[in-house]
Amino acid sequence: MEAITTAAPAYWDSASFGQKRSLQSAAKGFESLFVHMMLSQARKGMPEGFLGHSNASRMFYDMFDMQIAQEIAASGTLGLASTIESAVQAYSHASVNASVDPDPVKG
Repeated sequence: MEAITTAAPAYWDSASFGQKRSLQSAAKGFESLFVHMMLSQARKGMPEGFLGHSNASRMFYDMFDMQIAQEIAASGTLGLASTIESAVQAYSHASVNASVDPDPVKG
């Protein structure tokens, strides 16, 4: 007696879903890091604030800049994360669809 097997349609590929989620997370993380660095560099050009230049004030401003950067990245207003996602997806799509001749030198 033969076993009857039916292939259920895959409504989404779980590996692809996890990879997409990872790409979104990495792109948002990069945008957050980029904005944090931009804010930190901008702060260096500003005059001394009401907290002075103590270690505590530098730590406060760094944490403040980090939180602001995370909020900006989460809002998506800059669009850097979506641009990175689109570029990576286009690159991966092109590399999968590209046909490469395994032996380019024939003859």
